[in-house]
Amino acid sequence: MKKYVFMIFFILSSLVYGEVWKENPPYKGLNPDGEVRLNDFSKLAKILSPTVVNIQVEVEIINNAQQRFQFYDDPMYRFFDHFFDMPKSFKNRGIGSGFLISEDGYIVTNNHVINNATSIQVTLLDDDTVYNAEVVGQDEETDLALIKIKAGKKLPFAYFGDSDKLDIGEWVMAIGNPFGLEHTVTAGIVSAKERKEITPGNKTKYYNFIQTDASINPGNSGGPLFNIKGEVIGINTAINASGQSIGFAIPINMTKKVISQILKYGKVRRAKIGVSIQKITKELAESFGMEKAQGALVTHILAQSPADIAGIKEGDVILSFDKQPIKTANDLPWLASMSEIGETKEIEVLRKGKKEKLHIKMAPMDDDFIREMNPKVDTNTKLNTLDGIGISVRVPTKREKSYYRISSGVVVEFVKDGSLAKSFGIQPNDLVLKINDIEISSPEALQKELEKIKKGDMLRFFIKREYTNLFIAFRIN
Repeated sequence: MKKYVFMIFFILSSLVYGEVWKENPPYKGLNPDGEVRLNDFSKLAKILSPTVVNIQVEVEIINNAQQRFQFYDDPMYRFFDHFFDMPKSFKNRGIGSGFLISEDGYIVTNNHVINNATSIQVTLLDDDTVYNAEVVGQDEETDLALIKIKAGKKLPFAYFGDSDKLDIGEWVMAIGNPFGLEHTVTAGIVSAKERKEITPGNKTKYYNFIQTDASINPGNSGGPLFNIKGEVIGINTAINASGQSIGFAIPINMTKKVISQILKYGKVRRAKIGVSIQKITKELAESFGMEKAQGALVTHILAQSPADIAGIKEGDVILSFDKQPIKTANDLPWLASMSEIGETKEIEVLRKGKKEKLHIKMAPMDDDFIREMNPKVDTNTKLNTLDGIGISVRVPTKREKSYYRISSGVVVEFVKDGSLAKSFGIQPNDLVLKINDIEISSPEALQKELEKIKKGDMLRFFIKREYTNLFIAFRIN
């Protein structure tokens, strides 16, 4: 698996409310709707470079026993530690990029550029003044941050575009400070959109990256990605650590929503539906009678959540939210989270082959999904082998029934290598609750339902696995 990492700012020691931004730039001399000319890039670089800033940060590193070097357990390391009295903490410096979005000094950057910084200093193009910046707001879950400087003068700023209108193959230009090389300009094209499978740092939760081959490197983090009109259409955020010219930018339309909330509340206030979901696979789509794999499959409903109150059920496929289609399961969390708390939204679901429209009142995000560890399992229970699909199942214990709050179902004890169950991801300790929407009360009931399945039929399992529910479907061959 390729490793994706944050373009964390280059480490020198080791390595008010309202829409403050503007759109529709008044730049002259460009021909964005026609043929792209070679001198367009030089014109854009001249116009836009003054809007890009260099960010220098200072971070205090705590040098405790758990955070010291990997050699701490080595006797030689302890020798030097004892005699040279290593400091309990030390300062580290780093750099990143950002861009001005208003003449009074608001700057957008990445959260990972300024997070935990004890000092944030900003420098501008052709300006020797070093400005101290204050943090207006941060959002780790999208890796965005808003900071502000007081320059005492009107500052040049970049205009926002519309990332939804961006086309694959469209020319783009990045400006930033890779490796401390201030105001480096690179150009390329949009090589892909809606990259939701990229998980840089495993911290952010909402992904919808623009992929570009415009060269970006550590230090570009937080810098703008411009289209040929000179509009910011993305914030450069991540690179492929093992590849070249593969970079990822947060779409500006996502940024607008986050920055709006930061300006209004000082933070991002997210809303929730109260469901767990999974991706619709080709096999699941076929088992639900869908023409193509799309939407978000509901696997769990939080009690007394907006979804529960609205009547959403496990096994529903959410096709649209607020009249916006759900192409993949990853679309739903972002759309739901950015809704205003208390708003009522329309949701279209597919339920047992029929489409239904429901209305849901959004509630604030909380920690309801934090759960305890799994209990120990007493395996001294009745065991049945289902050779047709390659699993052994048993009756759940009283403790399991109480812990998982189930009254029926069977526990997968063993999965045979090379079996259908194994190849489609069924695992030991899975709790099988339903087969093709039929509740399973015992191993015998499961066997009875499987006897009804003919060769070539689709088989859909509804399973509880640890803290989540999921559906698995495959065709019997």
